[in-house]
Amino acid sequence: MMDTRFSPQISCALCSKPVDLQADLCADENGKSVHGDCYFKHVARNSPADQRRSS
Repeated sequence: MMDTRFSPQISCALCSKPVDLQADLCADENGKSVHGDCYFKHVARNSPADQRRSS
């Protein structure tokens, strides 16, 4: 028997690609679903240390 339950497609708030909610259980600072890798890159890009390095 096939599982016919509907599962909504959730998109990553950072890259807009689908998020697998069973594998990626991450959310950004606004509570939006994101991939763990996307969030890590986002935080690293916006860190104060990174901003000091570029000035």
